[in-house]
Amino acid sequence: MQLKMEKDMTAAKPDEWLSLTEIQESYYNKFMEQVSHGERKLLNALELTEKINSVQVGTTPRERVWFRNKASLYRYHLAKDSGTLGQTRPRIPLLIIYALINKPYILDLRPNSSFISYMLQRGFDVFLLDWGTPGVEDGEMNLENYLLEYIPRAIGKMRQITGQNEFSMLGYCMGGTMSVIYAAAHHNDQPKNLILLAAPIDFEKSNTFSLWLQEQYFNVDLLVDGLGIIPADLIDYGTKMLKPFQNYVQNYLDLHGKLWDDHYVESWVAMNKWVNDGIPMAGEIFRRWVKDFYQNNKLVKGKLTLGNKHVSLSNLNCSLLSIIADRDHLVPPDMTKTLVNMVSSEDKTQHIISAGHVGMVAGRGAVTQLWPLIANWLEQRSA
Repeated sequence: MQLKMEKDMTAAKPDEWLSLTEIQESYYNKFMEQVSHGERKLLNALELTEKINSVQVGTTPRERVWFRNKASLYRYHLAKDSGTLGQTRPRIPLLIIYALINKPYILDLRPNSSFISYMLQRGFDVFLLDWGTPGVEDGEMNLENYLLEYIPRAIGKMRQITGQNEFSMLGYCMGGTMSVIYAAAHHNDQPKNLILLAAPIDFEKSNTFSLWLQEQYFNVDLLVDGLGIIPADLIDYGTKMLKPFQNYVQNYLDLHGKLWDDHYVESWVAMNKWVNDGIPMAGEIFRRWVKDFYQNNKLVKGKLTLGNKHVSLSNLNCSLLSIIADRDHLVPPDMTKTLVNMVSSEDKTQHIISAGHVGMVAGRGAVTQLWPLIANWLEQRSA
């Protein structure tokens, strides 16, 4: 045995041997790396409250060019761009429509994680319709107010500013549903291009909300008549209970495990601010959303009306890009897939990406997946 070991050692190449000094150095380096991580974890833990209170979000320069009640239309520009109202930009403008229950700065989360900034750098003229924060006095606001008054007026102002009649529209989540309804109800004045991100369409294929909001279990009239306006905390609790362990436990365990990573902590703080920065919802909108969509699925069944307009998905004939996140627990893929087979658009594309509902637009992979996909598709249709 001794002879065999000596023979094996002799056969080994000298550069394959590890000296005691090299082994000690390897362990020392690993030890110092752990010490460094420990120091960063302690410092970030001590500074976490300050970071949460001071985190800067939505920093891309913008100007408010129109408003009505709580809603505002913003035009974005890069820091080197004066953003003058009379300035024209070559491509047809892009109007972003966001949901009613969260603040839209998820699309402009941080300077190095901003879909809006990315689109500006790609040469697009970006506008966003921010619904604002409704108060108790807005409890009677309804879909007609938003889709027949606010959006058309915002589009009119955008046309006046840019001097262009054509425009593209991008709707995210509930904003995607609203964009579809707007386009279908205005078949003579649709956007040239319509981009949908995780847009709920077929509510019979929803998640646990479909069960929770069934008429026999959920009295929406009692809730709306009693509150007038639906508190942000109530909406937030409902969405978080779809994945309670992940939202209330795992999220913080992940942070603890990555406290040494400054980039992760900064991203976590910004995302945490957005997640917990919800806004209330006008009672009548909530009532309509539950009854017409979750309980009766009127959009897909062709029974939805908006004022005196009948909303038919077959009226939608603009260029369509529908993007679905395969791990979306808020808007499951099947909830959106129905759409492409119901519209009349000849130019229509459905694309599924590997992401979750929020991660698709603001996660680490967004800059390599979603953002280029949208920009490339839109460039070909925005001349």
